[in-house]
Amino acid sequence: MSDEPSDRDHEMLYRLYERRFSQADAEKKNAIWRAISRYLQRYVDPRWPTLDIGCDRGDFIRNINADEKWATD
Repeated sequence: MSDEPSDRDHEMLYRLYERRFSQADAEKKNAIWRAISRYLQRYVDPRWPTLDIGCDRGDFIRNINADEKWATD
C-alpha cells in the first residue's frame, strides 16, 4: 500500500477547490499573491529550496522565484 495520493485523490481535491472558488476568484487571488511574492522575493534566495506549507492552490509558490519548490496543503 502506498502513502502517495492517488489520481482519484487529486481529482477529488481539484473538484473541491473548483466548487469553493470560481475561476474569477482564483485569478484575483493569484494577482494578489503575485504582488505579495514580488515583495517577499527579497527574503527568498532563488538558489535555495522554498517550501509553501498550507499552499491552497499554490499561488505563493507559483509566483516566487526559486530553483526548487515544494508545496503541501
